[in-house]
Amino acid sequence: MRIIDYGESYGRSVTLCAGRYESLHRGHAQIIKKAVEAAKKNGSEVMLMTFDERDNARFGRVILTYPERISAAEKLGVSSVLRIDFTDSFKSVSAEDFLLEISRKLNIAGIFCGYDFRFGKDRCGDAASLKRFCSERNLYFSEIGKIELNGEKISSSSVKNALSAGDIEKANAMLGYAYFISGVVKEGRHDGTAIGFPTANISWPDDKATLKEGVYAARSTIDGKEYAGITNYGPAPTFGFGNVTCETHFKGYVGNLYGRALTLHFDAFLRDIRAFSCIDELKEQLFDDLKKV
Repeated sequence: MRIIDYGESYGRSVTLCAGRYESLHRGHAQIIKKAVEAAKKNGSEVMLMTFDERDNARFGRVILTYPERISAAEKLGVSSVLRIDFTDSFKSVSAEDFLLEISRKLNIAGIFCGYDFRFGKDRCGDAASLKRFCSERNLYFSEIGKIELNGEKISSSSVKNALSAGDIEKANAMLGYAYFISGVVKEGRHDGTAIGFPTANISWPDDKATLKEGVYAARSTIDGKEYAGITNYGPAPTFGFGNVTCETHFKGYVGNLYGRALTLHFDAFLRDIRAFSCIDELKEQLFDDLKKV
């Protein structure tokens, strides 16, 4: 994967996917798929435009971090990335100047975008602007229409709304993949171990979109084998612990995960978190939870 910073020259012929592409949801994947098909015909490579939010708090929490996005885009057939820092200087660039800059610095064969793409200062640029730009330069242009799930537009915002509502299955259906986080397993309170349900505790990434607090069906690959598990995202009221944590018990796994890097995929919301009257009642519920994963 080649990373090209905005304003940097790049001589290879590119079919550009214009947009932010925060989550690479099913709508984004459709745009990239069409671009890959066109690039094979015109002999170019697919370049994905996206923002690098790592040092920019104004974007808030995201579905895919910039490094995750690059990795996922490569699997979809993207060969290069137009990386943009959303600075105050970039924010003030007009739509016309943005198009002139990329036309000077990039060897563009064609541009693909979603029907609702907006760009430039005050979001004045749109798909129609791109179409005129391409037509004037005899470049290929394609605008991909709305992609829906059960009548609802698929967007990064709708995915975040589903995640915050605990509707992980809806979020995953919109994304086309299971929502996930990655992190290093840290030592916890050992409450789970004490009752026969040891957990892998991962700090929730500061830049990743959060879930509704609850118990989820989840899974992770450990030493080349996938293990299903139950994740408690939130407090542990039965043990008098009120802080939000992400703790997962993997069914059938035996071993020490401290210090190991794990990627945790969320598949389903199982139930709300509640305080149990005793440890035996909690264990009975946990055994029931495990039957569902």
